[in-house]
Amino acid sequence: MFDMCDPIVIATVIIAIATVINLGVAILMWNISARTLKHSQRIFKDTHRPFIGIYDPSITIANNNAINPSIRYKNFGSLPARNITLRVDIILNGSTIATESPFDKPIVLFQGDDSRWANTIAEGTVDEVFLNTQTRVDIVIRLDYESVDESCYWTEERYRFNHSTEEFELKSSMWG
Repeated sequence: MFDMCDPIVIATVIIAIATVINLGVAILMWNISARTLKHSQRIFKDTHRPFIGIYDPSITIANNNAINPSIRYKNFGSLPARNITLRVDIILNGSTIATESPFDKPIVLFQGDDSRWANTIAEGTVDEVFLNTQTRVDIVIRLDYESVDESCYWTEERYRFNHSTEEFELKSSMWG
C-alpha cells in the first residue's frame, strides 16, 4: 500500500501533521482576536463618551431660612452630553423633604462646556433643623444624561452638613 520509507510519503505525512497543527493555532488565534476586539470596543466606548462632573459646588444657608445650592457642572468627556436632567434632593435623617428638578427641558453640553445652576430650596424649614445638632442633613445632586448613541449615564454627589463647621462636606461621589 504505502511505503513508509519513501521520502515523498514521509514529507506528505509531515505536511499533513503541520497543516492540522496550523489549523488548531489559527482557531486559537481567531478566538483570541475576537475577545481582544470585544475588549477594545468596550474600552473605546468607556473612554469616548460624555462625562459630566460636578465641580465648585457651593451650598449655603441663607438669612431667609433656606438652603441655597449653587452647582457648576462640566462635560469632561469627548462626546456631547444630551438630554441632561438635574435633580437636587434635601434629605433629613433619611427622609426627603424637598426635591428640585430645575430644567424645563433637557439641555445639551458639548465637550468642554460648563454650566451653572443656582436656586433657593427648602425655604422656611431650615433654622430648627440646623440648630439641632442631632439632625443629619444630606443634599444629593444627580445629573442624568445620554450620549449621542443614546447610552445613559449619570453622576451623583452626596453632601452632609457638618454642625461643627456649619458647612456641607462631600461624602460620596459616584458615576456610571
